[in-house]
Amino acid sequence: MPYSWETPSYEIAQRYRLEPEKIIRMDLNTSPFRPSKWLTSLSKRLSSLPVNLYPDTTYKALRVALSHYTGKDVDEILVGNGADECLMMTAQAYVGKDSVAMVSSPTYSYFRICVEVMGGKVVRITRKPDFRDDVESLLAKAGDKTRMVFLCSPNNPTGNLVERTDLLKLLKELDAVVVVDEAYYEYAGQTFADLTSSYSNLVVVRTLSKAFSLAGVRVGYALAAEETVRDLNKVRPPNSLSVISLDLAERL
Repeated sequence: MPYSWETPSYEIAQRYRLEPEKIIRMDLNTSPFRPSKWLTSLSKRLSSLPVNLYPDTTYKALRVALSHYTGKDVDEILVGNGADECLMMTAQAYVGKDSVAMVSSPTYSYFRICVEVMGGKVVRITRKPDFRDDVESLLAKAGDKTRMVFLCSPNNPTGNLVERTDLLKLLKELDAVVVVDEAYYEYAGQTFADLTSSYSNLVVVRTLSKAFSLAGVRVGYALAAEETVRDLNKVRPPNSLSVISLDLAERL
């Protein structure tokens, strides 16, 4: 099953005879407010940006800025074209044909896409009645072919936070990479970034799309142990972020 594309705002406006600027997308969890101050600052620099050149393929300046924000070392940070590219890179690095990835269901549907694109199989573990992750079932259903587990905290769409004791149990007992999508970290205030240096099988993925009102700019990043970031860099495209996106993100 392909990814379900969202109906563009202009089509919704046409259907209901509304002005496009009147459409507020509650279904995408994006901010209705444009970051006017940042855009004004960018406009003053725009004519001097080297758009005729490729960006620094190491994204060093942005990783330094993210290091200040997250408290993680520069070499423990991977930058991607939105969180989705970071998620895809984890699948490209660790999922192969006939391997298995596990997800708590329901959750973000793109996890499945990342796995299936790489020829892997997704095993869905139904959440508990209160929508918490059923860690016992995740561990029980894991097998020799299990390469990854995708978690989402807060979970999209149920809003549950991953419990630290549950995550630690998975990290310690599974011979698999555990990816925690923290796209809504800024709203929840809970993170597992402090664990990445101790557990090389943990990848924390975040985005500037939600709390920073930059969904259209497409900047995301992953936090992981240095050795894990080296693995992910092996499959990272060299120029997936634009000079303009990088310049804006570096100044947040």
